[in-house]
Amino acid sequence: MVNPIRFHITTIKMKNIISIPLLNELFEYKDGVLYRKTTTSSHAIKGKIASRLHPNGYKYVSINNINYLEHRLIFAMHHNYFPENIDHIDLNKSNNLIENLRKATHQENCYNRPLRQDNTSGIAGVTWSKEYKKWTVRIAVNGKRLFLGRFVDISVAKLIANNAKIKYHKEFANVSE
Repeated sequence: MVNPIRFHITTIKMKNIISIPLLNELFEYKDGVLYRKTTTSSHAIKGKIASRLHPNGYKYVSINNINYLEHRLIFAMHHNYFPENIDHIDLNKSNNLIENLRKATHQENCYNRPLRQDNTSGIAGVTWSKEYKKWTVRIAVNGKRLFLGRFVDISVAKLIANNAKIKYHKEFANVSE
């Protein structure tokens, strides 16, 4: 396992550290994965997959002993710039197909996040109110919590939550099935 004290993934600052022409010189993109174009060490061999999976679920690539998030490198190689935030459309942190990556604001990236592990309803934005004995619906909009009501039926609460996410979160809406 990677020592969390020594391991650091460079993110926003990396636009000042590595150039996109250098990325294209070092790597080839195929089906969501970066492959090395040259051999630079016993670990970095030409034709081999360049990335490793971090315990946090993201893939990273080491260049000159600096770790970079693979999805950021792939996005930059395809779009010729490093955005502040990149969203994985399908919520899978290790799916770095270019079709699965999109530029996002921090807020948009927060809209499209997986269900929290402590969620008991199975629906993002829907919680049980012990006080009212009803399902409460709240979603985040522009950094503020929007109260949408309390409902006896969880399916109605789910419908309200999903419709509000579609209305306010637009293409970043993460609706429950």
